[in-house]
Amino acid sequence: MFELSSVATVAAAPQAVWRVLMDFAGYRAWTEAVVVDGEPTLGGSLNYRITGRFKSGTRRAIRFEGTIKLWTANREMVWTSGIPGILGLRFGFELHPSGAATEFRHYLQVSGVAAPLARRRLDRLYGPILAAVTKDLAGHLSKTRLATLRVAPDIRRRRPKPKRGGPHG
Repeated sequence: MFELSSVATVAAAPQAVWRVLMDFAGYRAWTEAVVVDGEPTLGGSLNYRITGRFKSGTRRAIRFEGTIKLWTANREMVWTSGIPGILGLRFGFELHPSGAATEFRHYLQVSGVAAPLARRRLDRLYGPILAAVTKDLAGHLSKTRLATLRVAPDIRRRRPKPKRGGPHG
């Protein structure tokens, strides 16, 4: 098994980052590296399409169809593809609060008997995609109002103070 990953610190709350990541149709507005279609829910289908450049210089769209296996809102999403035991692909997004910012990690874990044979090719093909997605997401959020999203305080904690004076007090 091996892993490829890219990490960026995004100047936004985890909720804002999550909102952008789960808006699959909106990816075209902030990155050219991937196109994502599907249902952003646990058990949902997901199509993750990249445009890869091969040694020959040719570019080709490659689609990974998968199923969302782990879903923790504002924290993590994992989807799997490939052939388990032979060449299993586990893609994921992880969000970790870091002060007023969020650490965003996009990764690909590869397992199975063919993983060692695919390592160099996937590193060359997928490494730049991971880096582009993290960079594009950070850039997009730094330019939008979403970067200033903060969680509203729980208004149930506030109780009105009794008024003093007046005709009944």
